[in-house]
Amino acid sequence: MEKDEVVKIRKLLVLLIGLFVINAVYAANVGWVVKFPDNSIEKGCAQVNDDANGYELLQATGLTLLWSSYGTYGHGLCKINGVGDDVAGGGCAFSGNWWNFDILIDNAWQQMPVGYDTPGGCWDGNILSWGGHYCAQNGDVLGWAYSNGTGFPDVYTFDELCPSKLMITELKAYVDGEKVSGADETGGRIKDAKPESEIKLKLEVSNLYTDNEDIDIDDIAVTATIDDIDDGDELEEESDEFDLEADKEEDIEIIFNVPLKVEEDNYQMTIVLEGEDSDGWEHEQTLELEVEVDKEKHELRFFDVDLAPSTLKCDRATRLDLRITNLGTSDEDVDLEIENSALGIRITDTFELEEDPDDDDNDFESEYFISIDDDVAAGSYPIKITAEYGSKKESETVNLEIEDCATSGGEIKEGTLISQYQGLPPGYPSYTPEAIVQEGEPEPARFGGASLIIVLAEVMVIVIGVVAFLVLKP
Repeated sequence: MEKDEVVKIRKLLVLLIGLFVINAVYAANVGWVVKFPDNSIEKGCAQVNDDANGYELLQATGLTLLWSSYGTYGHGLCKINGVGDDVAGGGCAFSGNWWNFDILIDNAWQQMPVGYDTPGGCWDGNILSWGGHYCAQNGDVLGWAYSNGTGFPDVYTFDELCPSKLMITELKAYVDGEKVSGADETGGRIKDAKPESEIKLKLEVSNLYTDNEDIDIDDIAVTATIDDIDDGDELEEESDEFDLEADKEEDIEIIFNVPLKVEEDNYQMTIVLEGEDSDGWEHEQTLELEVEVDKEKHELRFFDVDLAPSTLKCDRATRLDLRITNLGTSDEDVDLEIENSALGIRITDTFELEEDPDDDDNDFESEYFISIDDDVAAGSYPIKITAEYGSKKESETVNLEIEDCATSGGEIKEGTLISQYQGLPPGYPSYTPEAIVQEGEPEPARFGGASLIIVLAEVMVIVIGVVAFLVLKP
């Protein structure tokens, strides 16, 4: 390979590595609020590289700033838009007031314990920690107020200051197929959910960059969670990732199934929309709704009702399995009846069911053994199971199929005996057949009668021959 070609390849590799490093620098959106002594407000959203220091961040706000020279504690902020104190020596002149540097935590202002670009690394985010300097983190909100340390700016949320270019522009909620009127893209409440309800969200997600701006947003994902609804755990659903060109939208669906065992309560649903645009800026929107789960005061439901076996022939015994769950908000005293008059079946039971879905006695599980008389005719017999509780009742029906008991593969009549059925378990129908004969002529026994005599003679001749050989052998 020529030397010039090697040099070109090296330059290309350096360029590619440089581009990779540039793209690997993450971006942060930081909201900011400034309150002046006349109570006027300046606010906005600064876009900087992730971990940019406070000095670099303020430079990105577009405000007119006066800084002291860089010293032991970094730069000092003396004036914003001409309001404040002049530079004096290595710092700001002191008039009794100064520009307080604050950060919004849980919707309340806290004084920043570190400076803008103090020597050292990035501040760890602990309000009680004094090490390092502020570094930009996506989603932060910073504030300044010119006072003696007691004044704070008005509170604005990050979403108010840095509205995302990636937004849920339409939301429709459905419970068991019925549209909910109280929930939309601004939030609200999803009502009338019940145990095992299906909650469906239809979302329109939009890229709010204009065609002229021509900025795509990629790797978009929607994550929705309902807190504490599943025995104290959250339910979470996530969409597939997708991309959006400028001024375009995408329709997606998120589906939740409310657990069977759930407390009647209101649960918080949080929807988080995330994506990154082609310039490297992250976009995020958080939307909160409330899910209202209602339960009937009295409600029982049957589960896992089953006959094993469900078809009887010669064996006239079966087993009924069942489970009953209390889905209501009241404890219940239950009277259970299992009945079919044609089969002579009537079984009763009583038990209590607790309303707490976490209680072991919220369910009742049992099995009942049923025997059917031999003279019951073949047919289909519905067995009705009824649970009465207070003034209400729930019913379930299972069908028992009974077939005639007939021996397959032959006709029972007098003749050659093949086998005799003995040792039946207690309770099973039994009989002793005189004889069982297969259809057609019976196969002759291979070693019986004359055939057996011939075989024995042949064996004897062979034995005598072997003995003679051994005796006469020289």
